Amino acid sequence: MWVSDILCVIGWLCIAFAKNVLWLHFGRISSGIGIGLISYVVPVYIAEITPKHVRGTFTSSNQLLQNSGLAMVFFGGNFISWRKMALLGKTNYYFIINMEVMFKYGRKWHIEV
Repeated sequence: MWVSDILCVIGWLCIAFAKNVLWLHFGRISSGIGIGLISYVVPVYIAEITPKHVRGTFTSSNQLLQNSGLAMVFFGGNFISWRKMALLGKTNYYFIINMEVMFKYGRKWHIEV
């Protein structure tokens, strides 16, 4: 997940400080690859650490929240400039990085050790 975080941060920096369209495209591509990796890894991680009786609820709520956030960004893009939207998006990366530091390993790793 650190690779995806690095790609997302690079993408955010390119979008936030873009001087021309080329940097915007590079930032969108980098962020898209990073978010694609997160979208693949996080449901697997959630399925690994949750108990069996709530596993489906947690993994489906993850997808629901991801898509709801994406819809809010598309809707908010009609009213907020892209630079302000980039600044708002930065807060998510801080949250993700803090969570990765707090939960470095999954529950099964702790059981095996």
